[in-house]
Amino acid sequence: MGIRGLQTFIEEKLSLLNRFELHNCNVLLDGNSIYHQMYKECHLTCLFGGEYDKFYHYCKQLFESFRICDINAIVVFDGARLDSRKLSTVLERSQRRVDYSTRTSVNIDLSPLLLRQAFINVLDAMNIPYISALGEGDDESVSLANHLDCYLIARDSDYYCYNLSKGYIPFDYIDINPIEKDSYHYLSAQLFTIDTLLESFVGLNSATLSLACCLCGNDYINGSITDPMFNHIMAHVAKSRVYKISKYNRTKHWYAMEWMKQFDDIDTAIENLLLPIDKTLRKKIEMKMRLAIQSYLNPTDTLIYRFASSTNGNLLKNSHFVKLARDYLDTINMNDGQIQIQIDKDLSEIKSKHNQPVPKFLLHNLTDLQLSVTFIEMLIHRHFI
Repeated sequence: MGIRGLQTFIEEKLSLLNRFELHNCNVLLDGNSIYHQMYKECHLTCLFGGEYDKFYHYCKQLFESFRICDINAIVVFDGARLDSRKLSTVLERSQRRVDYSTRTSVNIDLSPLLLRQAFINVLDAMNIPYISALGEGDDESVSLANHLDCYLIARDSDYYCYNLSKGYIPFDYIDINPIEKDSYHYLSAQLFTIDTLLESFVGLNSATLSLACCLCGNDYINGSITDPMFNHIMAHVAKSRVYKISKYNRTKHWYAMEWMKQFDDIDTAIENLLLPIDKTLRKKIEMKMRLAIQSYLNPTDTLIYRFASSTNGNLLKNSHFVKLARDYLDTINMNDGQIQIQIDKDLSEIKSKHNQPVPKFLLHNLTDLQLSVTFIEMLIHRHFI
């Protein structure tokens, strides 16, 4: 879903992607983002049931290229816990898609029902490890990528706001055809690191960047909240800076980051942002803003504990990742019993609509991707549970 306009701002207006050779490394793929993007890349039609065989072979080509280039891959999928703030956004967008599809029968971007399963079949055939987060996968993908020393590959502008130690590679900036050079093969790709963005706005840090991104509107903050703040920001950005930037580049994102770079911490920034807001609304809006930036500043981190358990067999297919994960777990000084307690605690946080725990065996099957998409939708919307 991401932040509207941020992708264009970073990739085209600021040109912050750097070309490099992708080989002899680790990558983590955002599964839901990737398989939808790959279906688009195939230029297939959903009118004839999905053309799964062609999609399967295209996906297989990607992982065969990874193998040729000595790239270890792991895939993380979205799960079934959706923040209630975001659920309303998802439902609104789904309704818009339904409304649009009833008005026209051409150029509709619809994903075939068995697309995810076709992608998983490729992972099984290529022996690629994979797992599902309990909830949305973005946070978990970031945390796991940092633990496993992975580049993160996806197509979601939210990843421009996270502090990824290796960096983020937008999927459509990878050529999946291996290139031979000297004694190795590589894939031509373009990489984004958060440092390149911070260097473009000297004074900005990862915390104030996350607030700037939220101001531009994400799945938790809408324009009706931020419009008065932007009027305040645009009035206070130094005119000398504005005139040095072409009108083409003067987007909301530029104003937000340019204004935010004067602050060392988000507390001071939020205090200033709330000045034009009615005093009776300030506390409520401040709470929304702080909740919105938490996923960027403190992404959830539960999947690493799964490497200590044999419950998720699909996760343990690559001994290289297993070793990296267990080396990390050794550093946090938790024994197997404590790790299991942590896993059970994470599972217990998913509740039914009557605030009752969902059975553990269902959630274990969820993280191991043994549940159908239809059943996951039932969990997300809390139907029948």
